[in-house]
Amino acid sequence: MAISVILAAVDTGADAPSLAETAPDAFLVGARTAVEHWGGAIEWRSDGSLCARVAGDEMRSLAHRAARCALSLRALLPGAMALAIDNDEHLALARATVQLRRGPEGVNLDAEACLLLVDGAFEIEQQKLRAALPADDERVLSEGDVVGRYTIEEILGHGGMGMVYRARDPRLGRAVALKLLAPGRGGSDAAARLIREARAAASFTHPNVVAVHDVGEAEGVPWVAMELIEGRSLRDAIGDDTVPLGERLRWLLDVAHALAEGHRAGLVHRDIKPDNVMIRRDGVVKVLDYGIARRLSDEGAIGELATLTGEGTILGTPLYMAPEQMRGDTIDARVDQFAWGVTAYELLTGKRPWGVAGDMKALARMLTTEPEPIVAPELPHEIARAIQRTLARDATARFPSMDDVIAVLALYVESRGASLRPSGRRADSTPALSPTESRARAP
Repeated sequence: MAISVILAAVDTGADAPSLAETAPDAFLVGARTAVEHWGGAIEWRSDGSLCARVAGDEMRSLAHRAARCALSLRALLPGAMALAIDNDEHLALARATVQLRRGPEGVNLDAEACLLLVDGAFEIEQQKLRAALPADDERVLSEGDVVGRYTIEEILGHGGMGMVYRARDPRLGRAVALKLLAPGRGGSDAAARLIREARAAASFTHPNVVAVHDVGEAEGVPWVAMELIEGRSLRDAIGDDTVPLGERLRWLLDVAHALAEGHRAGLVHRDIKPDNVMIRRDGVVKVLDYGIARRLSDEGAIGELATLTGEGTILGTPLYMAPEQMRGDTIDARVDQFAWGVTAYELLTGKRPWGVAGDMKALARMLTTEPEPIVAPELPHEIARAIQRTLARDATARFPSMDDVIAVLALYVESRGASLRPSGRRADSTPALSPTESRARAP
């Protein structure tokens, strides 16, 4: 497989000179040296643009090298634009490297951000592929098949890590959701990790968290039996104008409560997004998929947490991941706060916080700019400011904990009601403060 990085003049009109006509000789020497350093070769194309082609067997490494070539060429000739042309099998990576271009519609990224964007693009593409089709060697179970003590009733869905079934527990006479890990998914230690972390998630209970009932293995395939939730996902509610603002805020408050309880138990979810929140038919909110949750250190809820990237795989969904999580830095519970903020922004406005359509443009903006101010009819200013703060790219600028987010929402939202209650406070443009910070500033 190969990626071609094309460098062309910014002005590409019919009468504009080509890059071949305007580039100095010194540029060509430097370009050849830079591209060869990253294992590529260059050639002039018939349209006067320069093509740097890199080839290899491992897509992520190949994408990194293509990005490095594009960055090197752009540094040598800042007045040009670099874009990647890829084959149809990897369109996400092609779109990612297009973000390296310069121009009024482009996003200028530094080297670190470019490589993070390529990583994010790769993971978005892989997650979509994993969700679309079962693995080649993944057995699809039928009604009546038995896994452990559970009898399969029907397929509920197929996700990035495997199949989810509705199953019957004959011992307790109840229906459960049974998740089976697909062979080869998530790295060589995925099976042990799924069992270990499902047990960790089962170590705490909360009315807004899906309960883990049981874990085990069947013929070498790990499985997790969970509470079965019947209802709709938060994703389905985005853009639904029939849902009152108070009800949407109540959902967000319940999700915040669930995350805060997990943090107190020493767990960071790491993949909060609308798809991982269910609204049960009776209106109860349930947070799903603590399967990639990770234990915090013993020092407390905001202790350090080394991100688990097993064999180069990003755990999480890039468009909801905090910048430090994307970078693979040491993370803490504030990554959940960032993801909650993206989810809240999307639920309340119907769009993502960075004001652009398309996964790659949104990811590029997330890595380089602050989000656009949240605007939603009748949304209290204090809540808008609080959501804005949760989206800070610098983790230290976010709230100290989810409890502080809860304190702001609870001023307005009835625990199980669908109406807003005013706080009586006057809205202003100052940043939202946590209760701890407010007390510290009091005379």
